[in-house]
Amino acid sequence: MAEAPAQSSRGVGVSSRQPCPNGQEGEGEPGRVRYLTPEEREALLKAAPPALCPYIVAALQTGARRGELLQLRWADVDMRVRTITFPKTKNGDSRSCP
Repeated sequence: MAEAPAQSSRGVGVSSRQPCPNGQEGEGEPGRVRYLTPEEREALLKAAPPALCPYIVAALQTGARRGELLQLRWADVDMRVRTITFPKTKNGDSRSCP
């Protein structure tokens, strides 16, 4: 007999069964990688308020998320080796990019 889903506080059924009983997750679908065309990039920068343009360019060049860019400090920028280090990314690790 199948286990009945538990009720969450929002009234949505939630199963208490482990989706991956072995503790291993499947590989899943690979992420989609898409870059803006030069025309799209130009249109985006033209439509953006001038104060946001440096953030947009940084995001396009580094692939950084908004929160990563907003947390940057000058100490995270190494002009000598021309890298930016994002000390805390979405998964909690740090990463550097040129």
